Amino acid sequence: MAVPRPEGHPGEDAGLKLALTRLLVSNRVATKEQVDQAVAAEKTTRGLYVSHLLDTGVSGDKMLALLARAAGLPSAASAWVRKPHADLAAVADGDACRALLAVPFRREGDALHIAFAAPLPKDLCAHLPPHVPHVALEADVRAGLDRLYRSPDLPPPPPSAPGPTVAGLPPPPGVGAPL
Repeated sequence: MAVPRPEGHPGEDAGLKLALTRLLVSNRVATKEQVDQAVAAEKTTRGLYVSHLLDTGVSGDKMLALLARAAGLPSAASAWVRKPHADLAAVADGDACRALLAVPFRREGDALHIAFAAPLPKDLCAHLPPHVPHVALEADVRAGLDRLYRSPDLPPPPPSAPGPTVAGLPPPPGVGAPL
């Protein structure tokens, strides 16, 4: 279920929403009625358009693929975004990541990969470390943020089993694989 975006988060860019809507409808992933429901819900709850579309029954996998295409960014696999390695918490400020709905989820050499629930202009991301941006579903980003920046007052999350491989890639760091 879509929830209000963090205070100060600008939401999705209007041009991106238009491009995404055209892709969704032309590929028969969403109907005009679903789009209208999502637009109405977005106005009343301040949630993200993509999340409201998911609430209408649009497929998450298809949505993510078309969102990546519309944004011109790679998508981030759910298994990686939901279970970032704990060491990544030190590379970006947790409050900034929560405000931007952005979670560091992988490091490859010097490249830090950050998943965004809504792609943002570079100037809004200037206080994040240099990174490779990806798109991901909001629920996955929020789950990754909760896992990575969980309150010290809460018990640690239960240990996880090795994650599934994604398109032939090994599991993300910290999920059944050494760093």
